[in-house]
Amino acid sequence: MHKEQRLTVEELALRMKRFREKMTTIHSDWELAVISSDVNLYYFTGTMQRGILLIEREEKAVFWVRRSIERARMESCFSNIRGMKSFRDAVGEYPILPNTVYLEKNQATLSWYEMFSKYFHFEKTVGIDRLLQSVRSVKTEYEAALQVESGRRHRILAEEKIPLLLKEGISEAELVGEIFNEAIKLGYQGLSRFSGVNGEMSLGYVAFSESGLYPTSFDGPGGTIGTSFATPFLGSTTRRLRKGDMVLVDFGFGCQGYSTDKTALYSFGGKPDAIVQDTFQQCAELMWRTAEIMNPGAVPAEIYKAALNGTDSEFRHGLMGYRNNTVKFLGHGIGLHIDEYPVIAEGFNEPLQSNMTIALEPKKGIEHYGLIGTEETFLITESGAVCITGIDSKIICV
Repeated sequence: MHKEQRLTVEELALRMKRFREKMTTIHSDWELAVISSDVNLYYFTGTMQRGILLIEREEKAVFWVRRSIERARMESCFSNIRGMKSFRDAVGEYPILPNTVYLEKNQATLSWYEMFSKYFHFEKTVGIDRLLQSVRSVKTEYEAALQVESGRRHRILAEEKIPLLLKEGISEAELVGEIFNEAIKLGYQGLSRFSGVNGEMSLGYVAFSESGLYPTSFDGPGGTIGTSFATPFLGSTTRRLRKGDMVLVDFGFGCQGYSTDKTALYSFGGKPDAIVQDTFQQCAELMWRTAEIMNPGAVPAEIYKAALNGTDSEFRHGLMGYRNNTVKFLGHGIGLHIDEYPVIAEGFNEPLQSNMTIALEPKKGIEHYGLIGTEETFLITESGAVCITGIDSKIICV
């Protein structure tokens, strides 16, 4: 067993304390909360097993594990782990249930809820997905340290290893495979998680020139053709690298669950054209200008507005995508999921706090050249945002 990866009793207690305080602040009369998603179960217990975590306001929380109770006890320092064959076993320990239950709704399937409500009878359910995101958005010192280490390795991969992998004739998908292999050597955890249902991918994606302009359902500025219409991930198996191509590599790197996000842009076979250099420079300046105002107490919606006000209208047209396939944000929180709170966008008004981590990714599509831009991950500190994935924002010529 890798005992050094176990979350300590103190770490777990701190996370539970923050959750209880947030619940009491927002839902003053709460009595019972239910945690059921894999990532949040790990966040509170330190192990990712099938089950439910029942958190009572006045009692100790109980992690009811369906499978594997043995592994849960091997991996977790959580003080109250019990086995169950079904929800019937758990509900028997709660003879009196409150009228309202607070639970995750975004991850719960209808079949899960029907089975849960068969045994746990409540008059009302209240979703706490946004509240949980808010709690997780402020990293503990343990979490922040893992992300700083992830960022260090991420920079090495993007700036030192990947340039050596670019060879004429390699396909986008093949290049992803080569990058994945190098990432594993650097300690990469093997996957990147997104908050949506089935939101896991092996690494990220690669796009050669015009491939980065392909329309996508992904909620981001760029996407990829993918290995097929059924698998719009990684990159094309047929688009091969040619001299003069721009190579966009957008991927997460994670250590023990905690990720950083970074986009690197390479010019293969020489220096890029002036329009590419100019667009990249404007994106980089926008990123650093945004980072300068990401201080504790600053409001994401106001940061977003102020950052865009510093750009000209021509540059803003098509920013964060290509033509009509654009998104309305400049950055996103990151941690156990690639896409977390806060989001640097309109409508996000909860002030920034120290130990939040945010990836800024200004990008802009240019016809014939592809998606041009950059992305780095920043840790919010008392003195401002600190980049943890590398500060040398430039197009890497290979």
